Amino acid sequence: MGELESESGLCKIGEATYSEVFSAQWRYVPRTRYDNFNSKKGKVKGERLMQVALKVIPFGNSSVKSGTGEPQTTLRDLYQEIGATLALSRLSERERAKLQEARLQVKKPLKPKERELGANFVKAFRVCICQGPLPAPLLRAWDRWKTEYPDLCENMRPDYYPPNQLFAVFVLEMGGETLENAAVSTWKEARSIVRQLALSMALAERHNQFEHRDLHWGNIMVTRSNSNLTFLYQLPPTGARVKSALMSIPSYKVRCTIIDYTLSRLHIDNDDSDATANKPANYDPAKNVFFVALKDESLFQGQGDIQYDVYRQMRQCSKDDWEGFHPHTNVMWLTYALQKILVTKAPAIRHELVEFAESKLGPAFDAVPVELKRAAGQELLKRWIREFEQCESTSDVLNMADSKHEAMPADDVGSAPTFFKEHEAFLTTLDKVAESASVVETWAQSSAPAEEERMIREMCAMLELYQEQPTCLDPYLERIVSRLMAVVEEYVQAYHESTTGPASALVDSTSAPKIGVSATRLNGAFELVYTLCKVRGYKIVLRFFPHSVADVEPVFATLWRHTANLAGSSWTARYVMLIWLSLLSMVPFDLESIDSGTANLPQLSPHAGLESEGMALVGKWVELGKFYLRRPGCDMEGAAVMLARLLSRKDTSTALQPAFIAWATHEISDAASGYVGTASGDDSSSKKGLAIGAVLRINGALRVLCHLFLAMDSADSLRGEIGPLLDVLQSDAFEQHSVTRKLATKAAQRLALLVLPSLSAARRSDARPSARANLGAQASTNSYAGSTDFGTVALSADNEVSASPDTVLEISEEVETCIGVLLQRLHDKDTIVRWSAAKGVGRITERLPPALAQEIVSAVAGMLQEETLVSDAGLIDVSMTSEFSWHGPLLCLAELSRRGLLAPPALRETIPWVLRGLTYEIQRGDYSVGSNVRDAACYVMWSFARVSDAATKGLFGEMRTMLATALVSVAVFDREPNVRRAASAAFQEHVGRHVSAHHDASIVL
Repeated sequence: MGELESESGLCKIGEATYSEVFSAQWRYVPRTRYDNFNSKKGKVKGERLMQVALKVIPFGNSSVKSGTGEPQTTLRDLYQEIGATLALSRLSERERAKLQEARLQVKKPLKPKERELGANFVKAFRVCICQGPLPAPLLRAWDRWKTEYPDLCENMRPDYYPPNQLFAVFVLEMGGETLENAAVSTWKEARSIVRQLALSMALAERHNQFEHRDLHWGNIMVTRSNSNLTFLYQLPPTGARVKSALMSIPSYKVRCTIIDYTLSRLHIDNDDSDATANKPANYDPAKNVFFVALKDESLFQGQGDIQYDVYRQMRQCSKDDWEGFHPHTNVMWLTYALQKILVTKAPAIRHELVEFAESKLGPAFDAVPVELKRAAGQELLKRWIREFEQCESTSDVLNMADSKHEAMPADDVGSAPTFFKEHEAFLTTLDKVAESASVVETWAQSSAPAEEERMIREMCAMLELYQEQPTCLDPYLERIVSRLMAVVEEYVQAYHESTTGPASALVDSTSAPKIGVSATRLNGAFELVYTLCKVRGYKIVLRFFPHSVADVEPVFATLWRHTANLAGSSWTARYVMLIWLSLLSMVPFDLESIDSGTANLPQLSPHAGLESEGMALVGKWVELGKFYLRRPGCDMEGAAVMLARLLSRKDTSTALQPAFIAWATHEISDAASGYVGTASGDDSSSKKGLAIGAVLRINGALRVLCHLFLAMDSADSLRGEIGPLLDVLQSDAFEQHSVTRKLATKAAQRLALLVLPSLSAARRSDARPSARANLGAQASTNSYAGSTDFGTVALSADNEVSASPDTVLEISEEVETCIGVLLQRLHDKDTIVRWSAAKGVGRITERLPPALAQEIVSAVAGMLQEETLVSDAGLIDVSMTSEFSWHGPLLCLAELSRRGLLAPPALRETIPWVLRGLTYEIQRGDYSVGSNVRDAACYVMWSFARVSDAATKGLFGEMRTMLATALVSVAVFDREPNVRRAASAAFQEHVGRHVSAHHDASIVL
């Protein structure tokens, strides 16, 4: 433990039956002959801090059993794993050193983004044997894992070992996440992973006669990088290859690492004296072979996964000769990895391969119907996989790849999808799922058939590929959602009918439906609908939900029963029903007229303490929403949307809105009352933070208020509650939680917008740039953005702001308080809060009289001058400032500018500070901060270009050379790519929108 840098970076990351895996910061000192060593100075080069994995294995004590009754690892098996780990780690180092030497001999430098990888076996930095109890830092890390991931923690707390317990500690490189959890979305990534595995296994077969024998997807680690590197390998001579050959593999930003050699078989090289110094029981001095005899019958009797099929195939291949060398077992595991990727991880990859196979069928298939051509492509793909499986070793796999170079898609860099290319396969699978889910006879089952669940997982994987381009789904969205929701609607109706009956039949809140229909049968369909909402957004997907009046009570009753039995329900089903109820709450009928009675519903008081006895439908609806506002995750968001729409109806707003807003205010105040701030002179350690339950209560109430204020037409329901609400929005209890502060900021913004009069259409159009103005046409004479007369405004008959020279609009104290909250949040330590506050200030200022608007502009600009020193020569010194104090105001200035709220005098004073923001950087020890400030300054410059009035254009004409030079300098020389892109976009915006800026394009040259 003394070699670890600090306990702060120590955490548990995984566990096995009788071992624990931790991550820690470790000071790495290269010590092997393959590492850099300066013989002249006698110093080891390359000493550095790095994140490593610590695998801790207790061994040698047969009297101590694990929590599952498993015995500890024996010394014999431990020596096998140590020998294999060190031997394969050195193999990777030797191969990397050979590549470096070969490259130096031919004097061929590495190309950009080329890396000499050698092999993909995990690097072992050290293996130690320790004795004694587990150190306290490791136990504390174990406790944190137990608290955060109780479902993943199966081992007992490792504090029960005797004082003389022996441990083996492996210090290994961090390999990323397992293939099981890693995202693999394209064939290029999948091919890179399989080829890295095949090359590494081929090298180990050649040098060590290596068989892994347990290469399931939990023993394949995948890490991602921001750069698309090319990995270099040296292929061993084998088969038709008489000499070693250099091979390069594009990584496509993924690198795999092979770990865990517990069951492996390998031959140790004679020159590896360190690994063969001692002679354990399973060490053959004649053959130098490490192996494990697989005699545990349970290993070959597993079901439910192709992993167990591989074990049985290995047994058949080796004929129980576990000491012998059978390289075909490595091909079995490569085939397993390929099938896992194609079938389980990303089914869309298989469709991509099928399409490629179709292109290889030849001209004879051009006139064949699409269905037959697709079938022929699938058969060709199956033939390729069969040939893959028939290879005797991984070296043969590589030879097959050499001889059939065109048998797989090329490694061309792909582009982002522009359409839903898997739509045919998706819609076909959707029809099959809908047919399977609509079979009424299966609705009594507690879960869907295995084939239906498999198809749903494939469809979810296809949809998740389009999270960055969700609009690609739009042409097919209505068909997909309508088909799914038709089945769900029929199922919910049947479930509701099966649970109706006398009230006494459902007194127990956890009782099952009376007859016929299971509450969990269609969880897979709900999960698919949720995935659609996640990818495309619930607002778009909700448009295609059924919204008949007859659905109101069945959906509500079904959600109520799911709530009464939370442990047995799916959160995706609850979320889908919550947003479905938000749509059904807008039916154009009085809700009391469609309330047929809800006496048969179970009570929620055992779960939430809510009183719903004797309430009508609307009352229980509100109580149900209040319950879910205290739930974490998507339940809270769905409940907030549902309640906001329900309470904004004309028949519920008058009766329910004031009481609900009072409840929400009290909910926030009561939950925040448990917070104890720091008294004057006390240190920060005396602060008492909020419990997680209190934070959830506050977030739920704030979230529903944000949605409700947006949906309300007026502030009449806020009478008497604005003052208390503003008090809780300024509570110090929010300071420790960024999401809570963001929600409070958004609530303050929407409260002010609700109190203020709406913006008139004429003023809105005048405040926005237009094509006519950009083309040089004469601006409107009453243009707000171009006017320099900051006079007064009046209210029109429809409560909209309109220009008037005689009437002054009075701004209430509540609006001023909201503005003060937002201006204060511009200095917040979290970006999401500053960004929300900046947008809020811009929207509120747009509705204020011009004179007041200019006061806010001056206040925001003045924030940049706080803690800033200005020399007599006009140089701005920001060394004493914080990046937070500049980032928020710059974002706010950008929002004000793009709304046309910066008058030329304010612009002239602001531009020097914005130009200083383009080069903002402060050194903090061995690193610097300020890239977010420079990015925000580019956003301000971009917004400047969108102002279209003549006075502002004239100002930019005077300063165009200075502005263009500053933007081009940042676009060319800034170290951060996002800042360079932002500066380039701002420069192009100026060139495109202002005629005078066309001449500045020569600056780029």
